[in-house]
Amino acid sequence: MIKDGVFKEGDKLPTEPLLAKQLQVSRSTLREAIKLLQRQGVLISKNGVGTYVNKNRGVINSSLNKLQSTKTMINNTGIVASEGNMKVYERDTIEEWSEKLNSDENVVIIKRTRKNGDINLAYTFNIFPKSIAGDFFSEGITGSLLHFLKDKMNINISYALSEICLPDGSSIFDKKALTKLGDKTMLLKQLHFDENDLPIFYSYDYMNNSYIKFYVKRDRGV
Repeated sequence: MIKDGVFKEGDKLPTEPLLAKQLQVSRSTLREAIKLLQRQGVLISKNGVGTYVNKNRGVINSSLNKLQSTKTMINNTGIVASEGNMKVYERDTIEEWSEKLNSDENVVIIKRTRKNGDINLAYTFNIFPKSIAGDFFSEGITGSLLHFLKDKMNINISYALSEICLPDGSSIFDKKALTKLGDKTMLLKQLHFDENDLPIFYSYDYMNNSYIKFYVKRDRGV
């Protein structure tokens, strides 16, 4: 209903009993759905006032605690991400990649842009050792890279170590990303491991911080 414009940005939702009846679901199901949409930033609740469609719901809020593909992260917020300017190519490695991937061989790089209409949301470079990539990416890739690795290559990514950076424009990758995304660009450098703790690929995930926000739950220590 929000996507269809029945409820617009800033609109107050009907009361729980009325909305549950309208949607033909139980109030407990409705509450769970509302909680999910609140976590995604689509809805906001004001104590004693009601629940509203977030005026800033175009901002993508995502937890860094959960490993998921860039497109999945965006789509889970209700924004439909499209792909553009994908390129797969091979090149010599550099010191940073050799150190992270524990390999001195050539690398295969998958470059992709994630868009919402005319807005560039993310610009990513996934870097694989040639021995792992083989010819699997020769015809390109669509959709989730993590799913592709599991379904086509029998590689299950278990976790990633992520470093949050600000691109300074010193590398060719930074320069391309800043051109695409603007000066409010955030960089996640991520090393992805399989179930045997072996590094599979390294990535530069540039995010348009005007539209994509990350958060981390921090528990108070004893």
